[in-house]
Amino acid sequence: MSPEQAEGRPVDARSDIFSFGALLYEMVTGQRAFQGESRVTTLAAVVEKDPPAATSIVAAPSELDRLIARCLRKDVAKR
Repeated sequence: MSPEQAEGRPVDARSDIFSFGALLYEMVTGQRAFQGESRVTTLAAVVEKDPPAATSIVAAPSELDRLIARCLRKDVAKR
């Protein structure tokens, strides 16, 4: 779920880009981009935190890391 969707704001195709980035992050690293003790804390992480760079977890091309980071930007206009 994208930050804007978690906050109840209008969503568009850029929300799908965020979801794609989260899925790609998990495929590359084997870990979820946003984690918490509960669903609420996980949603808070989606809204407030940035995940660690994929390259800090696994050996991945820096271009892939930049793509994932762009997909996971909180600012919809910069996604």
